[in-house]
Amino acid sequence: MKNILPILVLLLAGLVGGCGQASFLVYLFSPENPTTTVEAEYKDLSDATVAVVIYTSQSTQVDHPLVRLALASVMGTEMKQRLHQVSVIDPRTVVKFQDETPNWETLPRSQVARTLGADYLLYVVLSEYSTMEPSSLNLYRGQATADVSLFKAALDEPQCRVWGRETFHVSYPQNTAVGVTASNDEEIAYQTQRLLADLVVKKFYKHKVPEKS
Repeated sequence: MKNILPILVLLLAGLVGGCGQASFLVYLFSPENPTTTVEAEYKDLSDATVAVVIYTSQSTQVDHPLVRLALASVMGTEMKQRLHQVSVIDPRTVVKFQDETPNWETLPRSQVARTLGADYLLYVVLSEYSTMEPSSLNLYRGQATADVSLFKAALDEPQCRVWGRETFHVSYPQNTAVGVTASNDEEIAYQTQRLLADLVVKKFYKHKVPEKS
């Protein structure tokens, strides 16, 4: 159909005659936003149970004590919306495990996944996270940088890493020179986390992106 449409447009333009009418028909029938399809980089998460584990520095946890729970929740919601029949371990269970297990980050990732009752572990190392514009007391801008990997519980080290490690960076608001004023950082934090979740989860399902000109 995509190959036939341009031919039909040209034929119709020839019938109506005139450059003005032809240009209008081309504009009318041409796609406004051409897209291309991007395949999933890892396709085996359908019908699986995933634990989302967020690792942050101690200083980040002091400044943003709920960021592990909040980001894991946002990522889990995105996975359940986008991936077929995916189950996500309750983020509260994951954070409780982290808080009650000394040096959990030194354990093999596949062992952590099995302990949490998951088929896969989505491991997010949050190396940068802030909601304030640098050097500002009243401007908000969300910034997040994360290294993300996917581990399979059924495999041992080092084969258990089945995807990643890939680095992601997001900023909210996007495409602005300076931050924005707000009564608090709750919305800034949520939108920043949502942008990061969107980029990460897109790696696991087929989706469309605008064509590069």
